[in-house]
Amino acid sequence: MRPIVALIAVALACGGAPQNLSAPAPPEGTPSSTAPDAGSPSVAAKSDAGPPPVASQPAPDAGAPSLPEIPCAAPAQVLWSRSLPDSSQVDFRGTADADGNLYWVEYAQAPTDANPHPPASLVSVTLTGQDRYRVPLAVAGGEFLFIQGRIVTTQGATVSAQDASTGADLWTLDLTPYISTGDATGAVSGGMTDLGAGKVGLALANPPFGGFFVIDSASGTLTANKVGQPNPRLRILGSDKAGSALLTANGLSFSPFSVDTIEVYRMDSSANVTWAELIENFDGLALWNADDVPWLSVLGASGISSNGNHLTVPPRWFGGVAAADGVFIFDESFVPTQGVPGLPLAMHFVRGKTVAATAFIQEVQTFDGAQAHSFAAGDHADFVAQPFHAQAGLCHPDTAGTAYLGRVDASSFQVCPLPFTGDSRIAVAAPAGPMVVVGRYVTLDESCNVNQVAPFVIEMYARP
Repeated sequence: MRPIVALIAVALACGGAPQNLSAPAPPEGTPSSTAPDAGSPSVAAKSDAGPPPVASQPAPDAGAPSLPEIPCAAPAQVLWSRSLPDSSQVDFRGTADADGNLYWVEYAQAPTDANPHPPASLVSVTLTGQDRYRVPLAVAGGEFLFIQGRIVTTQGATVSAQDASTGADLWTLDLTPYISTGDATGAVSGGMTDLGAGKVGLALANPPFGGFFVIDSASGTLTANKVGQPNPRLRILGSDKAGSALLTANGLSFSPFSVDTIEVYRMDSSANVTWAELIENFDGLALWNADDVPWLSVLGASGISSNGNHLTVPPRWFGGVAAADGVFIFDESFVPTQGVPGLPLAMHFVRGKTVAATAFIQEVQTFDGAQAHSFAAGDHADFVAQPFHAQAGLCHPDTAGTAYLGRVDASSFQVCPLPFTGDSRIAVAAPAGPMVVVGRYVTLDESCNVNQVAPFVIEMYARP
């Protein structure tokens, strides 16, 4: 297979890809951005093209001090909990507004291939777990986003918005004319993001076209779009919420564990490509905020470097958040570190693009896998982390371990076990006003019982 890989790589480097996202004519009367002109940013053939990178720092374990762990100030306490008996009828993504009100979707029956869109309801509760409303939701099953007092949802190529305070319908937008299938329910979503200033960015990835659409969340107006071919397979990585989104397209993978090359596009709220590059050994978006360029995790990187358009950081770095005087970012690299027992989940404190200190979270060992979610909190970061444990189980080859609610700053960290027990995998953890909300699946037993229905639990915790 390697000669084939080499030929594809040469074709990419010589102009076979990346493709400019040139736009076919949209329906008459619909706003559309134009294809990139001769002055648009060119796509680099390799990730090291462009300005020479700055010198990389030493590997994180080559001298950065370890942060001390201090005891929990108090055990983590559940403020309230709601158990839903059938997780297949619940779509909870940790969506919350600034006041801590929560939003999710519940279905009358579990979606199936035969009935992919059963009747749905938009549900909202307060920070204290009191019901606010439960209203019918016509457009559900796709993306789900809170933005400026509105809930925006999708179903295929149909986009709609509801008033977050009441659940009332506000507007509906049909993007069917832009996708090759001509079928609103057959659209393939590539993600949705908050671009800032009330603008929603939505990607659709239907062959042979792929498109990026910018929608005004107040009016439902399509303000800009770019549709290109051949099939870019656009996927939104994230947004800086200051007018730009980061997307990937056309990844070439010859292993189930890694992507060898992928195109990365930065697009603005006018659907213009402002930067594009072919990234080799791309491993994910580690961090992006309005005050910085994107941080991209790349296989093989041993430190932090920059080419002017993005920072390259080591593989398995993820979940970064910006604090008052630096960045906190997780490291799940599975690399033994001198003087540190086991393979703990690490969290680096990065100041000025240099790892200033590292918290080694011994309670969360990464050998069998782990997950973590972090939240910015002024001069520190809060987080929820959970390890997994392999077992000889045909239908349950791994179990979820004890989950922890933690806090880290530039001088120390602490982790407090969450009080639930058993095999309960956290699906999402997110900030909800001054609190942290967790959504988790509950495994009732470890047998291969095809009739077993996993409950879903939503519960609120105070931040540490």
